[in-house]
Amino acid sequence: MVIKTDFGFKVSSKNDSTYFISKLDAYEIMRALEHDYHREDVLTCLESCGISATEEQIDEILELYEDGLSDDSSWHDILSLVINSYFCYDEEYEEDEDE
Repeated sequence: MVIKTDFGFKVSSKNDSTYFISKLDAYEIMRALEHDYHREDVLTCLESCGISATEEQIDEILELYEDGLSDDSSWHDILSLVINSYFCYDEEYEEDEDE
């Protein structure tokens, strides 16, 4: 279980040990995991296209992919759609209850 604190994160494991991770360390872990997932995305896409690539090429594609993701603002569009849909659905639900 992970609990956010003012200074980082309190992590409790299944064997009841507890430790703290600073926000900076947590960020570094998150970036490493994200990078690993992006690498898997690249490898999966290459495989599905039947393309064989060297490690150097994979690293270059990965860098370009992550650069593209950092410049992509589609997350904002998606979030806006979700929020609008959520509140629109709630209003429709409330109107149905009133009838």
